[in-house]
Amino acid sequence: MNRVWARVVMVCALSSLSSLASHGAVAQVARIAPISGSIDAQMVRVGDMLRPPPSPPSNDTPELRGQALHQHVLDQMKARFDAAADPSTHLLTQQAAKDHGMGYIADHFQQIDRNGSGYISFEDFRSFLRARHGVAFSNN
Repeated sequence: MNRVWARVVMVCALSSLSSLASHGAVAQVARIAPISGSIDAQMVRVGDMLRPPPSPPSNDTPELRGQALHQHVLDQMKARFDAAADPSTHLLTQQAAKDHGMGYIADHFQQIDRNGSGYISFEDFRSFLRARHGVAFSNN
């Protein structure tokens, strides 16, 4: 049998077995050696279980709103601040803010550091945000 007929027979066989599988027959796809080294062929073996692909992971996290969203934003800001701050003092310098990509803090550092100490706490940052942006950063 020449190559063209071999491919036609294989396609027909695969189509038939696929049809059986879609009508409730059980099958499994297995790799076999390519014909004439030119194509990869697959063979379906009847008798083994065919399962649908797994569902993609879903994002079952509820949408945050109100106080929960507010707290989530504050927690994220605090985590980022703490990652850049000195671990023993929990204070942030202007250079550390720059080094950790916290441009907003670095650009407004002099306004946040009201006493001119050269470092700020997270509460200093929140006070600055409260004064600048009001209710969005209040304690409630």
